[in-house]
Amino acid sequence: MLEVFPNPTDGLAYVFCNVPEGGEQALMRLRDLQGRIVREQRLGKGMSIVEVDLVPMALGVYIAELRSGGVVIGQAKVTRQ
Repeated sequence: MLEVFPNPTDGLAYVFCNVPEGGEQALMRLRDLQGRIVREQRLGKGMSIVEVDLVPMALGVYIAELRSGGVVIGQAKVTRQ
């Protein structure tokens, strides 16, 4: 449902999301390890690629999550190095 490339990254990362057909609109969120949302984007059904610029963010681990209907349907860690 959700994959991040390249990982780890020192700059741009691409989040590949697959929102199932028949589901609701989805939301891709990127959170830091304290749970703060650092990026959020609405997605339609089907495949989407979200470009995320991690350059201005602190080094460390972030969690990308895909939500549909208020439920997390995919998660992946991404490391900014």
